[in-house]
Amino acid sequence: MKTLVTGSTGKVGAAVVEALAIAGQEVRAASRSPENVAAIDGVEVVRFDYADPATFAESLKDVDRVFLMEPQPAVGPADEVMLPMLEAAMQRECKIVLLSSASVILQQEPLSRVEEVVQKAARWVIVRANWFMDNFHTWWAEPIKYNGILPLPAGDALTPFIDARDVGAAAAAALMREDINGKVFQLTGPEALRYDDAAAVLGQAIQSEVRYVPMEDDEFAKTLSQAGLPEEYVAYILSLFRVTRTGRLSQPTRDFERLTGKTPRSLREYAADYREMWQ
Repeated sequence: MKTLVTGSTGKVGAAVVEALAIAGQEVRAASRSPENVAAIDGVEVVRFDYADPATFAESLKDVDRVFLMEPQPAVGPADEVMLPMLEAAMQRECKIVLLSSASVILQQEPLSRVEEVVQKAARWVIVRANWFMDNFHTWWAEPIKYNGILPLPAGDALTPFIDARDVGAAAAAALMREDINGKVFQLTGPEALRYDDAAAVLGQAIQSEVRYVPMEDDEFAKTLSQAGLPEEYVAYILSLFRVTRTGRLSQPTRDFERLTGKTPRSLREYAADYREMWQ
């Protein structure tokens, strides 16, 4: 069986490809920029673009399983962007594993519509991820590195952050296992932390103080807009933080362990791996 992995140049997609290859699976790594896909022996690389239906047929040729995730950065509402490819994969009776967001259980968003369609497939699994630890060394790295602060509108809510590498490992397990088809998994890290506690962990990793600075939504939205993010995406990020502040996604789950048989990385382990990003 051959598996198509979308988003193969991203952290989650790359982790899915690597895990499948290590397990001896046939893998086709798909990306809008195939030249940027990490070279792994035995892994086929193909150009794929949600916005270009002409890339669908070659990507899906001889494929039995498909890992789908929203393109990053977002290029439009997830349902409008993803559904044509999803429907093409379902017509070929491929197993679908969708990377979704933990927030869909609390608010309607474009990924909710994608989930509804996925559940019409003959074989499907949905993995919903909580906040990625990786945001600390990507979206939020600059103020940590240069000012020693973490300015976000998270209030004092607890969050069970998860490493993107673990999300990829869980998705790979979902692709390979047939006994868990038709199920939804809520992926979290092993512990729930407040952002001030998370900032302290990052500070310990780089041996320098990092402080969490709570922000108001309007102020945070302004910083995102000044960074060039589209208005729709700014509104979406703010909605995620509003969900976070409710505390309804604060409890760690054991779904990663159920899928992989392993324990997810802690924030301390993640910070040790990426400390150079803040120094």
